[in-house]
Amino acid sequence: MAAPLATEQPTINKAWEHFMAHVPTMVLIWVASAVLAGLGFGAYLLISLIAVAIAGGQTDGLVAGVGAALGQLGQLPFSLLSNLVGVLFVAVPALFYNGGETITVQQAFAALLRRPWRYFWAGVLFSLVSAIGFVL
Repeated sequence: MAAPLATEQPTINKAWEHFMAHVPTMVLIWVASAVLAGLGFGAYLLISLIAVAIAGGQTDGLVAGVGAALGQLGQLPFSLLSNLVGVLFVAVPALFYNGGETITVQQAFAALLRRPWRYFWAGVLFSLVSAIGFVL
């Protein structure tokens, strides 16, 4: 059941107050997502550079190509985690309008970690539907 404030007449002032109450949470979610994405890029870069070093500095050979592909695979877990944390940008307002209280970072991550597979599969489904819609 939604909180009573979810059904009251919306105004710009109320929306702004609710937004400002959640700015610290949203900023920390953004930082966590950016750090995970940065770590993923670092993993990709490290694996690719190791492959280029093994290939003797050549960037157009088979070893360098395999290294780049392995770098992409090394980046995948970080990308998935970054996107999973990014789901909180939508979940925090939903939790707020469901409960009626300002959502802290701890509450947001607790909701995410309570059932992470739910959010993971929702993201997969969203990506699939978006891809189909883009093709059509």
